[in-house]
Amino acid sequence: MGPIRTLSVRAIAGLASLAGILAVAQQADANIIAATEQPAGGSRTDLDVALYDATTGARVALPASVNTTDDELHPSLTPDGRRLVFERSNPTTGTHRIVIVDLSTGRSADLFTGFEAAQVPPTSPAISADGNTVVTGRPGPSGTAFDQLLTVTDVSSFPAVSTGPFPHHDLDGGQNGEGAGQVFEPALGPGGLVAWEPRVSGLAQGVSVRTLDASGPTCLLDDFNGQDLSQPALAAASTQDMLFVRRLLPGGATRPGDIWFAPLFPSSTCKVGGSVAALPALVNTPSQDESRPALTPDGRYVGFVRHQSNSNGHSVLFIWDSLTQTLVNAAGVDLGVLSPRELDLLVAHGNLSLRVTPVFQFTNVSLSGIVSAQLLTSAGVGILVQRVVGHHRVLGRRAPKLKLVGRVPLGHFKRGHRRVRWNHKVNGHRLRPGLYQVTVRALARNGRIEDLGHPHLIRIRG
Repeated sequence: MGPIRTLSVRAIAGLASLAGILAVAQQADANIIAATEQPAGGSRTDLDVALYDATTGARVALPASVNTTDDELHPSLTPDGRRLVFERSNPTTGTHRIVIVDLSTGRSADLFTGFEAAQVPPTSPAISADGNTVVTGRPGPSGTAFDQLLTVTDVSSFPAVSTGPFPHHDLDGGQNGEGAGQVFEPALGPGGLVAWEPRVSGLAQGVSVRTLDASGPTCLLDDFNGQDLSQPALAAASTQDMLFVRRLLPGGATRPGDIWFAPLFPSSTCKVGGSVAALPALVNTPSQDESRPALTPDGRYVGFVRHQSNSNGHSVLFIWDSLTQTLVNAAGVDLGVLSPRELDLLVAHGNLSLRVTPVFQFTNVSLSGIVSAQLLTSAGVGILVQRVVGHHRVLGRRAPKLKLVGRVPLGHFKRGHRRVRWNHKVNGHRLRPGLYQVTVRALARNGRIEDLGHPHLIRIRG
């Protein structure tokens, strides 16, 4: 977040000449593309991978090679949107395949031979940020020293090599004394970090973290107070954030889950510290289930799926912005009624994977009220104004506590560098003295947010 800027309301005109000096470009984030699974629809009962612009709610087309009449689930998307990996399974025959797709060409390949997949079925793939490594969970085969396995596959030769199989090796994914089980939900982070969910007899044993090169110990964030911890999520380019789902252990008719934050484990000490905390009430609701946490590569945005407990029983995809502390699309994206196997917490989980595509190259708000932005495409532009009323912790970091003042539309602009003056009024009223966070927004024609710039702090003085 940029430095606090101060402004005397009576001196606006005199500060106009400072705009060029004070305009420091800030990198903007982008509208968010989400990959998840949902019912295929119609008379079909299988699952398909779905790609959405989660900020506008629009469905994004996938190559024809992705979805079939089998179940396609657990998608993982590279940050550049170039590669997609997912699981293809058939609940009738019990077959499991891990498929990688080049989204620009539609070319696809299996990561394992049919024999390998039949002997030790792979599940829940995760692809690295550079698209060259895929990690899957597997049960430890009988006769080996490992009860649970993480399988690391090198796919750097894809799509030039598209027949598979690809070279891979196994890592121990268990904890001492756990017994035979299976690894689910691996998630990849920066510096070769991997987090996963070890399960024994269908129950999660906590969330484990280690490096793919096994240079450090395996660290376990254990269950606590009768809680089940699962579905870890890491930010590909941020070393600070890990999310996970926390819910009651089996025993009740309903077990609504909440999404929690923990700092990543130091590789040598395996200590969590004091920052384990639930995400705010805008994310976690008292009676509905929040699951499938996901982070954009920079750790700014959190995606999650809320299973509605109302009469329609639909599940809805949401994106929460940790900098403005708002839902980017308050209506969410309706995923329909998920099937029982998607909600069966003792078997497997669904997944959510996020990437960003830019609308802004940069944004800025100057002391004199000049709002500037470099647009990569035409868009509506406006600002979100929030008053700073204190401070609290968000994702383990000190952050301003914000109260909404209002939103100001500034017009529709073509691509390129654009500047417009804001008169420091919101809803026709001049801002009162105080500290404000101002964020430039790009809007689609349906009024949905496409992009949020980096917030700027401005102090208004009387």
